[in-house]
Amino acid sequence: MPGLATLFALLATFAVATLFSPRFFTRPLSGGRRFWLAVLQWLPLLALAVLLLDPARVTRFSETRERVIALVVDDSPSMGGPDGGSGASRVEAARAWSEEVVEEWSAGGHSGDVVRYNLDELIPSGRSGSDMAEGLLAVTRRHSREELAGIVWVSDGRDRSLQSPLEVARKLGIPIHTVGIGPESEPESIRGRWLEAPERATVGTPFLVRWGIEARSSEAVRAGLVIRSGGLMAATSELNIQPPETQIEDWESLTLEQGGRQTLSLEVRSLESGELLASSTTEVLIEDTPPTLVVLEGEPSRMVQSLSQAALGDGRYRVVRFQALPEGGGVAWSLFRPIPSGQSVGEHPWSMDRMLRMEASEWEKKFPELIAEAAVVVLGRDPFRGLPERWREELVRFVDQSRAGVLALPGSELGAEGLAEGGLKSLLGWIETRRTSPTAVRVRCPAESRSHPALAPIWTFLDREWEIGPDSYFPEAPSFSEPLLVDRVGRTLTFETRLGLSRAAAVSLSGIWTLPAFSGKGSDSDEARFVNGFWIGLLDSLARSSGYGAPSIHIRPASPSVSQPIEILVEDPGINPGSQAGGLEIRPDGGNWATLLLHPDPSWRGIGKATWIPREVGNHEIRYASGGAILALSVTARPPEDDDYTLNARFLESLAEAGGGRYFPFEGRHEALADFDTSSFEVPKEGRVPMRHDAWIGAALALLFCVGWGTRRLLSLP
Repeated sequence: MPGLATLFALLATFAVATLFSPRFFTRPLSGGRRFWLAVLQWLPLLALAVLLLDPARVTRFSETRERVIALVVDDSPSMGGPDGGSGASRVEAARAWSEEVVEEWSAGGHSGDVVRYNLDELIPSGRSGSDMAEGLLAVTRRHSREELAGIVWVSDGRDRSLQSPLEVARKLGIPIHTVGIGPESEPESIRGRWLEAPERATVGTPFLVRWGIEARSSEAVRAGLVIRSGGLMAATSELNIQPPETQIEDWESLTLEQGGRQTLSLEVRSLESGELLASSTTEVLIEDTPPTLVVLEGEPSRMVQSLSQAALGDGRYRVVRFQALPEGGGVAWSLFRPIPSGQSVGEHPWSMDRMLRMEASEWEKKFPELIAEAAVVVLGRDPFRGLPERWREELVRFVDQSRAGVLALPGSELGAEGLAEGGLKSLLGWIETRRTSPTAVRVRCPAESRSHPALAPIWTFLDREWEIGPDSYFPEAPSFSEPLLVDRVGRTLTFETRLGLSRAAAVSLSGIWTLPAFSGKGSDSDEARFVNGFWIGLLDSLARSSGYGAPSIHIRPASPSVSQPIEILVEDPGINPGSQAGGLEIRPDGGNWATLLLHPDPSWRGIGKATWIPREVGNHEIRYASGGAILALSVTARPPEDDDYTLNARFLESLAEAGGGRYFPFEGRHEALADFDTSSFEVPKEGRVPMRHDAWIGAALALLFCVGWGTRRLLSLP
């Protein structure tokens, strides 16, 4: 615009200069008339230039509008329950009525308008589907307060707002009527579900499952609970269900004798009629063989015997033990003893399942194949006696590059000088640094290690000190290790450390196996349970480094929704406390992998956490270690909510009162729209109108131009 004004100003200047040029002095018109005539002809051009600068004036006016009644239907998960009358769901009944209201209102000649909303349309993704406070605010964001004649809210009254809907209703100052739908009392129901079950177990090995029963009834019910596996009965118990509500949770020990993926079914039946009242299923992978311990020991010791008895005692581990023969070659024993259901450990002595004898050539080649199965390698007294040199090399490589666990016992340092430099040799070097205590050793657990997984089987026994005769200890442990057991003055007796990808533990105590003998109370004594728990805890912790403790991924919450932070938990023995780690990736279906930062637990190895916030609905995959553990997850638009089948009429009455409205039961819903003020209203407005659009100004400008042109012609005549 300024450029055009400048152009017209130049044109006006040219016109005036032309009027004052010498040629005009020869014209009949002369003197002052010529000056005023030039001014008169220049004025229209100046006015036109000003108009091109777009001046405007403010105009005030009013607009007539119709008032709106917002009819909001709660479509949260709890509205999927029965309406208590027709048998349809609450949300179906509410939507059918809202559609009728819109049709009748438009056809009945009413003033104003009815606008229908589903609550799901008003709430941002990631919020609870029952967030009434956010729904009320969203209505006022779509309609001004002057436009809203009122709000009609159809709901069962189940609210999960982040702020108080009553406070929001008071501040809005808009009439709010509520319509309640749903039964006033909870229908009778019995639900059974699995609360906890392992992902996998071993054939013949007991494992624990936890189940729960939730019941609502008007009278007592005698019922029986049956757990089945593959159609066979695995456990039974009797339930005593009392009115009005009963919640029962319990653990059950199961032992399955068939491998493969087994379906566990939970059934609740009436003891009087046999009717099936509730059922639930879950799956457990039953491994055909348990984790394998590979024992290397050139000279039998009571320590290894004590450990092997604990490992075989409940069928948790298979023990493979190698023994070189003087004439060459050797023998591999494979030991495994599952406990028959209902029988105790004492009824089954330590026994041999099978023996494999190998010639010298086969003996040397067989070791890599057998050790590849190891979850834990146990190094007893003089473990390398009689073993081929290739075995030593293979063992060092296996420890450095695999995820196996290594347990070094007293005496394992014998023959370590022949090993190549590396992690295994350094571990056995620590065993060699043991010193003998001048007095009895009193075993205890350091407070900072009390929650370590290896101590879980014995933590109930650690409130007292266990005294062993003069024994050995580590004068100090590696700085990167974690003490598990110490003596009364804090000297390390057992510690865990890392060896490449493996996890290793070193034990200094050589007389711990004597605790049951000192007590004289047999295998059921506290001393025996302490020793067995100590060995099992160490083995379970070390076995996590192997395939039996392969990396796993878990998420919380299990059913994520958009915009809701998700905590991703990775369990991997290779995760060490320290700085952020990589290896965790996520992608949508068909998309590209994106990296998530993994934050290791500051206190314990093997645990890392990451947080991810989904931005869209859909299926995703999470993987760890590029092809290791993979977890599929589905992101929904709304977070899950607990089912609740009762009508919360008291809350709806309070909400209507806070909004200056009334509460109506669903049977009286037709009166809910009767008393709103739906008359039209005037909305004052003001607007900016460009002056160049004004017809009067255009006419005046044209008239001024004609007057100037006509005057010049008139005065220029002879």
